[in-house]
Amino acid sequence: MSELGIFLIIIAISGFYSSRQWVKLAPWYNELPLKTIVATLLASFVAYLFWSNQKPTQALQLVSLVFGVIYIFGPFLVTLIARRRQYGPSKQLANILYWTPEGRQAIKRLIAQVALQKSDADEALAIAEDLPENTLIRLQAYALEQKWQDVLHMPVPESGDNAFLAMSARVKAFLELGEVESAELEYSRMQKRFEKQQGPIAFRSVTLSEARLIAERGDFNKTRELLSQPLPNVHPFQTLEILANAAENGGQRQIATQLYAQAYRYAPEGLRETFANKLRLFGAPIPEILKPKRPYATYGLAAFIVLCWFTQMFIDSQLGQNVSFAIAAFFLNYPQIPESDAYWRYLSYGLLHGGWLHFGMNTYVLFDIGRLYEARRHWGNLLASFVLGTIFGAYITSIFQASEQLTLVGASGGVLGVGGALLADAWLDPQRRDPRLMNSLLQWVGMIVIFSLAIPNVSLWGHVGGLVGGLLWGLVRQGLPKDKAIDNFAGYASMGLILAAIAMAVRWFIQNN
Repeated sequence: MSELGIFLIIIAISGFYSSRQWVKLAPWYNELPLKTIVATLLASFVAYLFWSNQKPTQALQLVSLVFGVIYIFGPFLVTLIARRRQYGPSKQLANILYWTPEGRQAIKRLIAQVALQKSDADEALAIAEDLPENTLIRLQAYALEQKWQDVLHMPVPESGDNAFLAMSARVKAFLELGEVESAELEYSRMQKRFEKQQGPIAFRSVTLSEARLIAERGDFNKTRELLSQPLPNVHPFQTLEILANAAENGGQRQIATQLYAQAYRYAPEGLRETFANKLRLFGAPIPEILKPKRPYATYGLAAFIVLCWFTQMFIDSQLGQNVSFAIAAFFLNYPQIPESDAYWRYLSYGLLHGGWLHFGMNTYVLFDIGRLYEARRHWGNLLASFVLGTIFGAYITSIFQASEQLTLVGASGGVLGVGGALLADAWLDPQRRDPRLMNSLLQWVGMIVIFSLAIPNVSLWGHVGGLVGGLLWGLVRQGLPKDKAIDNFAGYASMGLILAAIAMAVRWFIQNN
């Protein structure tokens, strides 16, 4: 299959997951999800023609590629620009992509949600003015601005998840205004509605409201027990705020001070002043906001793979096509190649790629997922998970495809290793357990499996092995002491293994030429 066919499969799979997300914002026949669905179906059809060796026309290839890129990745670009707080350019791009009032309203509803996440209440309210159904956005914006009377004046939707979100906001508003009985009455209405309509959003809203009421009574232990399991799509500062309120109302001032300080660190910039005022009231210092550390190991590893790619192209252009494969690829059942299964090839193959698309996808995913893992763990863990994922990718392949003749190249085993280690961290770390991240990673793994099965010459067992290697490292690291010396050793040992594999590949080439 051509690289274009493979890229269209990637577009189609991405479109499938995108469509599921957009139909939550608007009906399927709305322009926002409909264009993504059409782009997905078109990319799938053309990819199928490639897969079945029926070459599509140039015009059809071009239309499927352009339409797919614009309407599958375009909405994510709109969101990315909005997350940079560039709301004007984000709305301009939305108007270019979508032409009907309904389509523009749907995408602007997404921009408004981003503004709320960034605590930009004024921007969210300005966008809401152009939306016919803006009750929930306005209600959330008023809550951010602590305009509790305005929250209570907003109507509650008759049904659906929005009703629970509105009622949860009303419970908080009543408590902030000191009307505890009204808050309890609103909570009882929520419970009755929850008996008839259950779901993740409803459960989250009911749980948060119950926790706030318990916290108001000063029962810290019961509040902590209720919030012991992280709730999906609930920011840590919200949980910390409720716990701090419980400690404060229960007379546990020291615990409340510590929790408010943590909430201050986690809260978006626009909400920190609330927690700062609490700390000033307690006579406690305002904690310093630590800047997130830069993922230098991810940058360095991605740059090294780029360097290896250009080195590979230079070698092949000067010495002949696929000479780089002979030097460093992992081979099975190629007796004519000396040391075709040498142990250093279990690692060196991850530094080669089969084409621009192969190289580009692996580098992009490493850059994307590596930053997430390095932000949670020391740089040494990133390199260790990549190295173990690469090694296990070749090892598992050699077991399950032992009788086949194949050539294995690409960093995807190592990338899956990083993903597996991140999955283990999100699953096992009690302090940073993140159900939403874990769910996204599981979906990503499922997409990789589908991709591996759908596309010829893509190594399923190489991907599975990489995931296994990363999971093993994540599990092992969880069982070891939290000591930077261990992380440093893992990082330097991984760097040493990569350099040793390269040195052995170079020595093999010199000896055989």
